[in-house]
Amino acid sequence: SQHAGLGFKRHQLLTLLGIVPLLPLCLMRNLSFLGYSSVVGLAGILFTVGFTMKRSLDGTYMRGTEFWNALDERYRPGLGSIARPNLDKLGNLFRVGPGTVTLMNMVCIAFMAHYNGMKYYDELESRTPKRYAYTMATGMSIIVAIFTAFMIFGHATFGAHSQALILNNYATSDSLAVMARLGTGFAILSGFPLM
Repeated sequence: SQHAGLGFKRHQLLTLLGIVPLLPLCLMRNLSFLGYSSVVGLAGILFTVGFTMKRSLDGTYMRGTEFWNALDERYRPGLGSIARPNLDKLGNLFRVGPGTVTLMNMVCIAFMAHYNGMKYYDELESRTPKRYAYTMATGMSIIVAIFTAFMIFGHATFGAHSQALILNNYATSDSLAVMARLGTGFAILSGFPLM
């Protein structure tokens, strides 16, 4: 069984996180309290996007670097990345394959707020249908921009070896990657009750 760190197996850690922070948060009737943790979660996601962009542009995952050497072959930058460019294979960026199913699942999860729509509307200050539509369109546009940045810069760094969860590609010795994983984890914990 996979270890998740801290002396726990993965299933033990997921069970613990489900019982301790998530269950009480999911049982809340008023979601306004989650606004504070959601801001911190958003900061974690924005840090992770910035990290992904930085690592794509700074060359720390180029062949022969400390982080390149720390990675298993399957996680190292592949063809089509900045480290191993192959412009003839640029069409592979848009190929359909098994990873497409994973991508579609992630897109569905990213936009899975529809069943709480009425609750969001009820808690919106100065609510009108027009204000609600504007708020939702703005939020969804930001999500599209964030996911697009992850895909572009993740693929630019790792090319054909990009994992479905791009943070899996980064070396465990990369301290910024560890911070990005923690920020993303907190964002998931703080956003989950809103779904």
